[in-house]
Amino acid sequence: MSEVQKRKKKRKMSKKKRKRLRQLAVMMTFVTAAVLVLSLIIVINCISDKEDIRDKGIAEYNKGNYEQAISLFNDSLAEHQWFSRNMDLDTKLYMANSYMELKQYDKARDLYKELRDETSFYLDKDYLDTMIPLASALYSFTTEKNYSKALPELEEAVAAGHDQLNMYIGVCYAELGNSDKMLECFNKYTDKYGMNTFIAYEISAYYLSINDLTSAESYIEKGMGCEDDEYKYLLKYNRAVLMEINKDYQSAFDIVSQLRTDYPDNEDIEKEYDFLYTRVNIDKEPVNGYEHEPEKTEE
Repeated sequence: MSEVQKRKKKRKMSKKKRKRLRQLAVMMTFVTAAVLVLSLIIVINCISDKEDIRDKGIAEYNKGNYEQAISLFNDSLAEHQWFSRNMDLDTKLYMANSYMELKQYDKARDLYKELRDETSFYLDKDYLDTMIPLASALYSFTTEKNYSKALPELEEAVAAGHDQLNMYIGVCYAELGNSDKMLECFNKYTDKYGMNTFIAYEISAYYLSINDLTSAESYIEKGMGCEDDEYKYLLKYNRAVLMEINKDYQSAFDIVSQLRTDYPDNEDIEKEYDFLYTRVNIDKEPVNGYEHEPEKTEE
């Protein structure tokens, strides 16, 4: 091979080499750009305000601001972020608990069921298995007021560990006319959790209904000695009824008059006030020298 041919061959090889290098450079540029774009996508999808919003929701939850917490939890769930599934599941659990606190038991029940259907090992399925019947029972009891339906659901919830619901079971039995089971369930509750004004009111009302005034008075006293005040006004109402039965109309009227001022929209108090008013305002003055009596009508 001549020198000229060698030089041509060398130039040709050099040209091919430069071409390959240019192609390699272009390819590396594309690869680098793709890596950068992919990295940017990953960063965008891994970093968001989701966790910060969720933390604000938890803070509101801990302060008892459940409606605000739910709003923030929804905002957090709406934020798209990769690798956040377990965090979102926990956020939904906070939401379900918030609905329970707001007594929106149907929403809580549905959310607990949704979480129960998840396959994540992150969730405590035993906890969900206790909360689903609890939310369902409380919905039937408080919203539907279907005591026949609520009763087995409440008993299921008690079997799952929520024995404080014996109080609600007692109410179901009261509404269904089974006084013995009512008292049994109320006693189960008070044996563990102590007396409260609600149970004292319910039991005293029962004893008034069967004219056991001694037992009624006993439970009224127990209720008035409780730390909670929620149903003390009804205990006062029962005391007025007891006094009425004992024909102490003036004392009963004094109690009901104050209750009427404090609770002007209560129909039972209003009816009792109207009746007692007639008892303490009987016209005892004689008419024409004689006690006034209603005229007899001819049959």
